[in-house]
Amino acid sequence: DALPISGQYAGALYVNSPTTLSNATLNIGSGNGNSARLFFENTSGAGGALTLGSSFSIVQTGRYARISTQYRYSGDKMVNQGTITAGYSNGRLTIYGNGSFTNPGTILVSNGDYAVIQPGTFTNSGSISVSGAFLEIAAGSFNKVGSIGVSSGGVLDLVSNLSAAALAGISNSGGYVEISGTLTNTGSTLDVGPGSSLGTVSLTGGEIVGGTIAASGGGFYVYGGTLSGVTYQGTLAMGGSTSSF
Repeated sequence: DALPISGQYAGALYVNSPTTLSNATLNIGSGNGNSARLFFENTSGAGGALTLGSSFSIVQTGRYARISTQYRYSGDKMVNQGTITAGYSNGRLTIYGNGSFTNPGTILVSNGDYAVIQPGTFTNSGSISVSGAFLEIAAGSFNKVGSIGVSSGGVLDLVSNLSAAALAGISNSGGYVEISGTLTNTGSTLDVGPGSSLGTVSLTGGEIVGGTIAASGGGFYVYGGTLSGVTYQGTLAMGGSTSSF
């Protein structure tokens, strides 16, 4: 069955106790800035999770959509075991809140959509695909990248602070990876450019601390930001913004 949250003016589905949603598709989207939303805030008096089961899908069907997870009790979180599809052209889907969002399922971002993942804590043990669209990860805490595939026309912007080890699950084949937060690379080598898993990487106002950047064949661009204590090997392309070294 399909559950619609749509229209020119935003609608919302509020869930206020731990539960599992399954065997349905939630179509979510509105035509103006007042985003249609799925909102989880546990008021039951004990910690628990809203679980989007493996047979549950969320599909963005309007320009603006939001998924909110709020923290009130220890253990409060939203868990996606199903599929979230952000594929609305020129749309914007935001996963946000001060709670925890965990993705052992699938998130698909495509078709010129702009998706933002910015809860208090984000853990990805599943898969994320970005193709011909933009995904910004700006969670307060993001320690497990899981599997993130970036393909032609896709952009992955890492605003969250990360360690180099956390990038191991990223595979870029024809898209772009942007670093807008702080990447701690101490004691590690960051391989970028043709033939590397990360592919083309740009520093866009963020900071890379320590270690080595190996840019065989180019593929690393700086559009503002800081390289602090970094050993650089290869060609460095500079953009128009101010950078520090």
